[in-house]
Amino acid sequence: MSVPAKKRFAQVYPQGWQTIRSLGENPTALRVYTFIAEHCDHLNALVCPLEVLAEELGVNERTIRRAINWLEDRRHLVVAKIGTANAYILDPADVWKNYERYKGYCGFHANALASKSQNKLLKARLTHMLEGQGDLFSEEEPPSPAKPGSPKAGRRK
Repeated sequence: MSVPAKKRFAQVYPQGWQTIRSLGENPTALRVYTFIAEHCDHLNALVCPLEVLAEELGVNERTIRRAINWLEDRRHLVVAKIGTANAYILDPADVWKNYERYKGYCGFHANALASKSQNKLLKARLTHMLEGQGDLFSEEEPPSPAKPGSPKAGRRK
């Protein structure tokens, strides 16, 4: 189960529609581009390893690498190395996920996606770390904390 994201908007400009149409000649590049556009933050950046893109799109890393190079060669995105991951930054003249007045600013932070296969114990580690705060991966409301002098909250009768 995924955690519901905040409702955000994306603006696609005339140049962006031309970009999307041109990506039709490389279906894998189109899938990579739209995945990044969907998951990037409000400054058009997404940080994740190639492995995440490969897992999510159901292809191997070499296929992703070719698609990224194809997109970069055509200036549809810029790739910045961040340790063993990459930051993928979309051209704000194509797609922009913030208010128009912020296009001239270059504050940089990004949503980061972690690979399932590289983080098999992540759920257990986070659950242990946040014990007592409810299950972060559940869509149910966490039990309310017990008040002094009352029966334990969350206990079934």
